[in-house]
This record gives sequence, structure tokens and C-alpha cells, in this order.
Amino acid sequence: MNTKVLLILSLPLLAHCSINDNNPTFSRFSNSEKLIFELNSVKEGRSFLNISGYEPFYLIYVEEDNFTGFIGYDGCNWLRSEQIIRGHISTAVSVGSTARGCGANTYPIDFLLNEHTINFNNTNTLYLNNKDGLFVFKTGYPDVIRYNKLIGKKWPLISSNDTLINNHEHKSGVTLNFDSNRNFRFEWKCQPDNIFGCNQSSGIWGVNNNKIKMYRTTTSVSKSSFPINDLINSSNFRIRNNTLFLSSENGEVIHTFKK
Repeated sequence: MNTKVLLILSLPLLAHCSINDNNPTFSRFSNSEKLIFELNSVKEGRSFLNISGYEPFYLIYVEEDNFTGFIGYDGCNWLRSEQIIRGHISTAVSVGSTARGCGANTYPIDFLLNEHTINFNNTNTLYLNNKDGLFVFKTGYPDVIRYNKLIGKKWPLISSNDTLINNHEHKSGVTLNFDSNRNFRFEWKCQPDNIFGCNQSSGIWGVNNNKIKMYRTTTSVSKSSFPINDLINSSNFRIRNNTLFLSSENGEVIHTFKK
């Protein structure tokens, strides 16, 4: 299914007095870079913005050299919203979205087009308040990952009890990398005549004790497809003797990597 840009908006910046980058709220927000927040509730908002009946909506804050803002996922399409953030105030500069018809009841994204007041009560909860209501996001994967043992290693896949993966011709070429900026990347063996480089799937990850969550943001696939979602959808991890085990929520599906 083709993916295309659906929406690009340029919004005027609004002026606010006595706001600067040294505001403690801005600092705490920056510390939450790439935490994965899920929309938990909408308070005092328009009735159609109630989350009941919609697919889960995820929001990730990203701060890079050429982009500061939100990446969102509604269960079908990805949203990219560049923001100007000063103190408590977040203003959308531009918004883009993919346009895939998935048939899911997805949450309307227009609430992110407004100017927001940003607040935290702790590192696990993000509040976006605008004229549409108070949007409450929570993260279930708040752990600091700077010293996590997953980081800094290339993990080759050595086995899986997932039949689609275990029988795939390129299973032996799959590697997984995690970095301290919460980025992950799967790569798998390229076709000899592939002029576009290796197949890869990358995104953002978070952990909570032995729980792991990976959100894919980009995929580059040549002739050889691979059931990469089966790996990305893993829910638990453990490391023993330089071996990484990713498993499903119930522990029945186990993928084994060894550096």
C-alpha cells in the first residue's frame, strides 16, 4: 500500500512574554526525549475527542539537530509535528502525516495543530492542554536506558521458535542494534543485486524492568521481505552470558540473539 504525505501546514508563531529555555518545565520535557507516551484520557474536551472506541494513540518527543517536535502513531498512520517549545508553551510549525487506509477507527490528529501548554506531574505523565481540552499521556516504559546492557552491541539472531523467522532464508543475516538515544535498528542480509543497500527497520525503544517496547518509524525493504514485525512486537527481554532473549507477552515465542 502506498504511503504519501497527506498534510503539510505552516502555522504562525505566537508571541509569549517572560518565557525562556531555562524554564524548569522545558528542561524536564527535554529529559523526556523519545519516551513513548500513550494517550490515556481527555478531560474537559469536545465529546468526539474522547478516546473511547479509538485505536491507541502514541506520542514520542524527538529533539534532533534539524527537528524538534512530536512523532505520533494512531495505529495506522504516522504523524510528524515540528514544534517550537518555550517554557510551558508548544506551538506547531508544520505537521505531516502518512495517508494509509487501514480501516481502523483512528484518533483524530487535529488536536496537535493547536498551541499547547505542557506540564508534568512526574516523569511518567505528560499533559497537553489546549482549546480542545486536557490531553493526558502516560508512558509505561520510563526507565533510563543510558547504562542498559542492550546498548552498544550488535546482536545477531541465532534462533527463533517463530516458524516464519526460523525457516526464512535470511535468518542468519539478521542483526539488532540499540543505542543510548533510544534508537533501534534491525538489519538483514541483502540480495546480491540489491543496489539500494541492506534491508532495515528502525525506530524508538523503551524499557520498564524486563519489559521492552519497540515502535517502528522507518523501514527500507528490497526484494527480500522478512517477518520483522514478529521481532519488533516482542514484549519481554533478558540477557544472560552475552545472549539476548526477546519473547512474547506470554513467553511462548522466543527469539535468541548472541553477540
